[in-house]
Amino acid sequence: MKEIEEIKKHFRDIDISIDEDSIVIGHPDNEDVYKTFDLNEEDKTIAYDFDEINEFVYSKYVIGRFLFRENYFETVIAFSNIIDYQDDESTEIKPNGKNHEEKCFYETGAVSEEFGHFLNQSIHWDHFSSDYFHSLKIYNIDEVYNIKYTDERYLKSTIELCSQIFFRLSIKYGINIKLLNLHDESFNPEIEEINTKNIKSTIISSEIYDTDLVHYYNRAIHLPKSSFKYIAFFQVLECIFDEVYLSETIQDTRAILNSDTFDSNNIDNIQSLIKIIDRYGKEQNDRSKIKLILDKYFKMNLHDDAYLLAYSNISSILISLKYIKEESEMKDLQKIGNIIYDIRNEYTHSNRKFPKKKENIVEIDKLDEQIELIRLISKTIILNYKKP
Repeated sequence: MKEIEEIKKHFRDIDISIDEDSIVIGHPDNEDVYKTFDLNEEDKTIAYDFDEINEFVYSKYVIGRFLFRENYFETVIAFSNIIDYQDDESTEIKPNGKNHEEKCFYETGAVSEEFGHFLNQSIHWDHFSSDYFHSLKIYNIDEVYNIKYTDERYLKSTIELCSQIFFRLSIKYGINIKLLNLHDESFNPEIEEINTKNIKSTIISSEIYDTDLVHYYNRAIHLPKSSFKYIAFFQVLECIFDEVYLSETIQDTRAILNSDTFDSNNIDNIQSLIKIIDRYGKEQNDRSKIKLILDKYFKMNLHDDAYLLAYSNISSILISLKYIKEESEMKDLQKIGNIIYDIRNEYTHSNRKFPKKKENIVEIDKLDEQIELIRLISKTIILNYKKP
């Protein structure tokens, strides 16, 4: 029994009980979770590797949500759409390190046996089984992102990383995934067969998209079809309205200040600069801000031919909705901005006196195309966005 005494000495604050055939160790994060280790019949030593006990005791567990330890993270997920995922080796993009251990990668699939053990003992629904659920597993977070799993910032950072993964899967494969909280009393489990293949060993890109924009996109993607879904995607643009305007104003102001003709000691020069900035502020409204966003993060510096080819799917939707007559009208960014803004206003304002553009009357039977229109535009903006 010397080995067992060593375990008790090593895990002083852990609940440990022993009977003739086994030793039962409780988990420090949840009193409902425990693990039984069989004893060898002959010498009564533990029939398991000591590392397995360490792994169990030192794993952090957030009930119904997360299991994590050094360089391993697992969380329960749900697919909000039925998909048939085709495995593609090319998904291993932009590795962060020189060898496998230095890369952060993920996979989805059945809940692991270890995580299932925690869930099955701590979730008390009738007939609950972790076998019904999927999980996302991420490896090497601690090493690649230089943050320990015991750090109080770890969970916030890792949840943001999950959002980045979900965004990439959504825009590349149309796979829409969200985190689940099985411990939430308001959660209504809908157990159904999901026609999906597992995603294996996909390396996480070193490029991280803006957290707020990704959050708005991921939230919108899981909403049911309604006018609110359109508005939710539009929030991606609204999030950077003032930021883009301010950036443009700073850029213009800096150019004036750095010019050879500007004299900071000349009162007339300073007054002219103030008038320009004041005029910018008065002229800028939501419509002009949308045009700035589309110019900066949608069309960017693309030549017209390349631009029309790259976004032919968007022009097809606009033509189908009868908002434009031909593809070349896509070059008028103010017109495109007015279209998506007018749709947003139609769905946002119930006041019959609210001024609306007559040429863009919203028809509810066209909602699917309108949502896809704003989704494609918001996705493109996220991909191209660089914080000023």
